[in-house]
Amino acid sequence: MSEPTHPWQFSIELHPDQPPLSHQDRSLVAGAVGYFDRERYALHAWAVLDRSVHVVFSPTPTWRPSELAAGWRRFTTTVLAESPFRAATVWRGEGALRVLEAGAPARAACREVLALPRGHFPSGRGYGWVSAAVLAAEVLDQASRVAEARAVAS
Repeated sequence: MSEPTHPWQFSIELHPDQPPLSHQDRSLVAGAVGYFDRERYALHAWAVLDRSVHVVFSPTPTWRPSELAAGWRRFTTTVLAESPFRAATVWRGEGALRVLEAGAPARAACREVLALPRGHFPSGRGYGWVSAAVLAAEVLDQASRVAEARAVAS
């Protein structure tokens, strides 16, 4: 994998007319989010809840964050809309995509994403649709150093 760029956060909610994501739906969405990890992006933290998805990632230089978010949205829309219980409009809009400052702010965003299931599922035990990269802090710090070096060079 080439060096990751700045970390980004992507969040999207189900359309209000949609039923909550089932266990199978959450597994499908989680698989889509992690599919190109270490190929197109470094995945730092993610959570798939019953009505929303939250991802902290750093794209490789050849991929724009908006392309990755659109890919996740398109793929999951196509697959989820095949269900007879879902309308064609799966997600509410395009979702929210924002760049994060590397280092402490990005680590804080990862902690927030990882804590989201506790707000919806208080025990948090056995919740299988949340994860973080083991070396997320190091990767985010590395992305920060790469960005700083590029800024100095230009």
